[in-house]
Amino acid sequence: MADRVWIEMPVVRNGTPDGRVWPKYPVETNATLVHKDGKVYIDFEDESAREEAVKQPDCRRLTLAEGRVLEESLPFPIISRTVRYQNENQPMGLGDVVAWVTNKLGIEECRGCQRRHKWLNRVVVWGWWRK
Repeated sequence: MADRVWIEMPVVRNGTPDGRVWPKYPVETNATLVHKDGKVYIDFEDESAREEAVKQPDCRRLTLAEGRVLEESLPFPIISRTVRYQNENQPMGLGDVVAWVTNKLGIEECRGCQRRHKWLNRVVVWGWWRK
């Protein structure tokens, strides 16, 4: 959790009733974006992109303590970007996600779990556009 470097950036609203917002400055690299309380918090994978964002007058780097508070306040866990699945060119199924979580909890996969893993992978949660 403490290995992330979060950048706080203002958002731009499009003025439509659906309330869509975008980061004020372009994010043209892999990053984790979280919109919260009228700001967007960004964890850039590319350090040079992070440093460019911090140069903007209305962006700032969160301290480690602030980043920890932000992550703990979220209703969902932020998965480490070191998480890789076996074939990044293939979609990630729900079974892969459940297997990853249970593995992190120290639960070993039995034969029933393997069948469930395969069955749950019918539900694609990431990479559906690659099918």
